[in-house]
Amino acid sequence: MQELLLQADKIEQQALESLHQIASAEQTKALGLIAQWVDGAWLSMASVLPSSAIVINRCLGLGVYQRALQSQVQQIAALYKQAGVGRCFVHLAKYTQPNHNMIAEWLTEQGFSPARGWMKFKHTGVQEYAVDSELKVRKAEPADYSSIGQILAAAFDLGEQAESWLAALPEAENWHTYVTISEDQVAGTGSIYIKEGIGWLDWGATAPEFRRQGSQGLVLQKRLEHAGALGCEHLFTATGEAVAGDPQDSYHNITRFGFAPLGIRANYQPSH
Repeated sequence: MQELLLQADKIEQQALESLHQIASAEQTKALGLIAQWVDGAWLSMASVLPSSAIVINRCLGLGVYQRALQSQVQQIAALYKQAGVGRCFVHLAKYTQPNHNMIAEWLTEQGFSPARGWMKFKHTGVQEYAVDSELKVRKAEPADYSSIGQILAAAFDLGEQAESWLAALPEAENWHTYVTISEDQVAGTGSIYIKEGIGWLDWGATAPEFRRQGSQGLVLQKRLEHAGALGCEHLFTATGEAVAGDPQDSYHNITRFGFAPLGIRANYQPSH
């Protein structure tokens, strides 16, 4: 189980790093994009984006690839503060070194507190899907890119300033992006990052006027089919953990298409 979680963490980090790499120099400056390693932990920042941009402003790998240090946690907290990032997530896996509770205590000392965790999933290999939708689905084309950026920026609360950056996602290395179409309009989108036989499904979203029409089911199905055609050994994804009172549409879609829970990863965010 731990080996699978390590694979999932690694492919997730590589996928987000690829998105940073596709940003132009102008976009990097305009969005305040920073990506850097701090002793085995990888920091992703976009200081100009709103506080809701936690899918970008987050730290991955703390205590995963090498033993965490209290001084390292202090440095991570300081770097986000210096960059002007008011809200970020520091992911904290259960199998971290030296141990989960100690690192959690260090984060607490730096003014961080627990936030809603993220559930990691692994695909079980089941290849039977049933999607009832009048929408069409296909690989994203250049004419779709602007709409993709708009849909993703809105769905993930990243603000309009992130649209042009996210519009470049289909061109990022190792990413494969699909869209659903209603007549000539892009209704929804979803992408998968594939490297060395491992896949990470991410950036699935639907325009508000096309929700509840099967868009996410279609792009999930297409990404799974594409990964299967490429011979992927493992497929991973994540969404917010199940909580009472939340409809959990993303969670249900993921499990409906053959993904099984792999484990919850804790998140810590600044308390202020």
